[in-house]
Amino acid sequence: MLWVVSLPLLIAGLGTPVVQRTQEARVLETAREMLDSGDWRQWMIPRLNGVARLQKPPLAYWLAAGSFRLFGINDFAGRLPFALAGWLTLAFVYRFARGLLDQRFALFTVAILLTSYMFYVHFRLAETDSLAALFVAAAIYWLWKAASEIRARRSSLISFHLAGVAIALAVLAKGPPGLFPVLFFVAWTIVERNWEALRRFATSGALLTTAVLCGWWFLYVRTSPYAHVLRDELFIVAGGEDHRQPFYIYFPQLLRATAPWTGLMILGLICAIRDWRLQPAARAALLWLGVILLPLCVIRNRQNHYLVPLTPALAMLAAYAVYKGLQAGTREASAASWVIGITIVASFFAPIGVYWFARHQNGFLQTLDLVVIVLLLSAVLAAASLGRRHGLGAAVAAYAAGLSLCLVVMFGRWLPSLHRITHRTVAADLREAFPDGGYRFYGRDPSFPLIWNLRQVVPTVDSEEALRRALKDAPETIVIAQTKNNRPPPTIPPQLKQVREFQSGDEGMTFRIYRSGE
Repeated sequence: MLWVVSLPLLIAGLGTPVVQRTQEARVLETAREMLDSGDWRQWMIPRLNGVARLQKPPLAYWLAAGSFRLFGINDFAGRLPFALAGWLTLAFVYRFARGLLDQRFALFTVAILLTSYMFYVHFRLAETDSLAALFVAAAIYWLWKAASEIRARRSSLISFHLAGVAIALAVLAKGPPGLFPVLFFVAWTIVERNWEALRRFATSGALLTTAVLCGWWFLYVRTSPYAHVLRDELFIVAGGEDHRQPFYIYFPQLLRATAPWTGLMILGLICAIRDWRLQPAARAALLWLGVILLPLCVIRNRQNHYLVPLTPALAMLAAYAVYKGLQAGTREASAASWVIGITIVASFFAPIGVYWFARHQNGFLQTLDLVVIVLLLSAVLAAASLGRRHGLGAAVAAYAAGLSLCLVVMFGRWLPSLHRITHRTVAADLREAFPDGGYRFYGRDPSFPLIWNLRQVVPTVDSEEALRRALKDAPETIVIAQTKNNRPPPTIPPQLKQVREFQSGDEGMTFRIYRSGE
């Protein structure tokens, strides 16, 4: 019943926030062009803004395009498959956590997971990381289940092949994350000394299932003129390119990913390390964390959304702290009570933050601002009151329940209401001012969020000479020069006059619109 109730929490207000992240816009626009093309070959070799898009496998594009066909081309439809992926992830994580320990531990795990910052935000976006997280969780669950059923040969064989299917889907969703479940299973069987499970997996044919289900697409691409794109993408991931950062940037991101449960996650990490030998749930959570975090620290392309597949492990650690804290008379009970108490007290500052941010953005309070403030205060007061009367478990449950409602309103309605000028409004203004279209981007990086919100392919030129040639062929072209971080626009040919300027987002994003003055 709780799992069914969690679905509206994930999809409520799904279409309200504007598509402004480049990662999300790439998925949605690629799916739109795939659907509009009417050519089956574009489903095999997707295109983004008219250019072959093979930097990621196509599963995310297929799902979004299928949802567009059912519900129309809009933000809600494009995001729906990814919210459903989050919903299914909760089910797999629940089953895994319950099998490792008990139902109470499983319920706390999924409650914390649903209301943690990174999970809730990213599973409401049309991005590949959410699909990767779902299929990594499913594969880990089925591999663990197969290992626990090793004496029942038929059951374990089915579980191994289901894991092989999930691994193949993880590869088709994002590529390299398909290795994470295999790394987990190898590490798990070594730690548990379950050599028979490892041998059975190697001889089960599960990896052949994986190869068949995802290999056909790679073979198809291999025969196309775009095969080099896949190879180049692997070098980019390994080398980092423009996302090369030190590995330790992930550590503060881990704290942010589990907010507001960060304190419990840290306590659970300490308890799990100490209970490594005693508790399989502690070992499983730590191995899940390690087999993803260590490879991410090794590769040089480091981005915070790569952490999404390990959010279930972080939730398991936080839930483990609660589980230990419910054992009366122990040091963990006192420590967990202090941590959740500090978390609840710190949460009293959230309504103040909402008040300050709303006044800073708009200069006044809207009715929706007051609704959010009241919801936050009610959730925190309920958690404090129930915790005081009934203890740690009631405090965590009440806090999670209240927080889930607050997240729906904050991310589904409140935050979108604070941004007056967005890619959506810029696209609407452009269509109204220049209904005949004829847009062309000028610069190195076109704005894929704007392209998606315009719902059309916008050709791009990256040099002044190329722009001059384009203007010679089509003098009525509407030139869009996008810059970020308040940088100046590229050199503009003298025959162009600026007719519009829009600022959007929080990265100093500026769109300057030009057309011929002749």
